Amino acid sequence: MAGPPKQQKKSGEGQTKRKRLGSGYTILIVSIIFSGLFSLPTALMLIIGMLPTVGAMLSSRGEQKARAISVACMNFAGCFPFLLKLWAAGRTFDTGIKIIANPVVFIIVYSMAAMGYLIDMFLAGYVASFLYQRGRARLVTIETRQQELVQRWGEEVTGKIPLDEEGFPRKMKAK
Repeated sequence: MAGPPKQQKKSGEGQTKRKRLGSGYTILIVSIIFSGLFSLPTALMLIIGMLPTVGAMLSSRGEQKARAISVACMNFAGCFPFLLKLWAAGRTFDTGIKIIANPVVFIIVYSMAAMGYLIDMFLAGYVASFLYQRGRARLVTIETRQQELVQRWGEEVTGKIPLDEEGFPRKMKAK
């Protein structure tokens, strides 16, 4: 015979929330480890070049993950030509240091990260405006459809007619 039903704990009762690394952090850490194992100059270039991405990932919580993604993509796009230059030169440590020590490299890489911030700043407002306008258009469509239903079925379908205890429309007193 089955025992009494077990009560399920509501989420959050008696449990402590563990903070976990997001998938972005995990991918970043794994890629740095593999990059460091196979090519130290590449890892050094990525660690120094992708610092704005790390900052964006740490500061972007919750709904602002799009900012971290746009900064990461643009930041990597800034690092990539110099990674290709490093790989074409044979991935030596001296070549990596020469590339990293060049101030123009930092200007280009960090400027691309700044472009990611700008894309996020301008595009977020544009997308919000677009979604707002789309929602307003949908609201007009729904209101038009409601008016058609009222004309077809009568005022009872609006839910604005007072009901009695049984759920039937109250009789209006004739004047």
